Order: sequence, then structure tokens, then C-alpha cells
Amino acid sequence: MKRIFYILIPLLAAANVFACPLLESASAYTSHFKQTRQITGLKMPIISVGNFSLTPGKEVIWETLEPFYSKVTISEDGFKVEDKVYSEGPFKELSSILLKLHSGNLKALDKEFSYHCEMVKDLKYHLLVKPKQSELARFFKDVEVIGVTKPEQIIFIDARGDKTQVEFK
Repeated sequence: MKRIFYILIPLLAAANVFACPLLESASAYTSHFKQTRQITGLKMPIISVGNFSLTPGKEVIWETLEPFYSKVTISEDGFKVEDKVYSEGPFKELSSILLKLHSGNLKALDKEFSYHCEMVKDLKYHLLVKPKQSELARFFKDVEVIGVTKPEQIIFIDARGDKTQVEFK
């Protein structure tokens, strides 16, 4: 489950961008991304690129094209990784949380996360998110999202202290 959750951390972060009160309501969008992950003990970061697609309340697709292909789809049915569907227990619950967040459901955010959002230079917002529940805190410490109306950059620190930065273009 940890492997799948590390794939999903950027999705959590992108979802939380809609909880910022300075932003418009969630809307569908697609974007290319570059993800740089610095893992403690490795000299060189791991870099991946791909596509991100959001249809609020219905579906989120995170498709990595390089260095290895993978595709994660989140819907009401749960998670689909490649051809395998995860729809039981924590997967069903997590997919529900992500879809609520992507739909702009602030009550779901208040239950699962604490957050602070503020406007910074160049009319960009800075959103800092921390999990309230220990289950989520087992995987990440905090997430920072920077952008105007959609995420431009996401930085998150996992429970081990490793840093991942995702840039959307």
C-alpha cells in the first residue's frame, strides 16, 4: 500500500489546492507535470514527467510517461493502477476523500486536514496542508501548494523526510 500511496501524494496535494478560500471553485483541467523526488541517501533526484487530468467529483488521472509508464485513475469505484482495481477498505475511503476535495468540499478538508492559505507576491497563493489523521500522517508530514487559480508547484515532505516537488505546466 505504501508504494501506491507515494504515487497518490501529488494527487492529495493537487486536491487541496481547491480548499484555499482565495480560489475559484474547482474546475476541470489537464496539465503536464515534472516531478523531482529527493530521497535521503541518494545523490541524484528521481525525475519523472507525465500528464495530470482532473474532472471534479468524477475522475482524477495521474499518468507518468518517463522514466517508466504508469497510470493511476481515481473514481467513485476506487483506484485503478494500470489494469488492477483497488476498491476495498482504505482505497475506497481515500478515493472518496480525493473526489470530495477535488469537488471543493471544504467539510471533507476540515475533517482530514489542517491548512493555512495566504496570498503571496505576484497574486499567487501559498497553501500549507497537514494531515490530522494518523493514517495519513504515516505517509506525509506536510504539503505546500503554490499557484494562482490552479497548482503551479507542489512541494511535499513525506514521513521519512524525503522531499518531492511537482511543477505543472
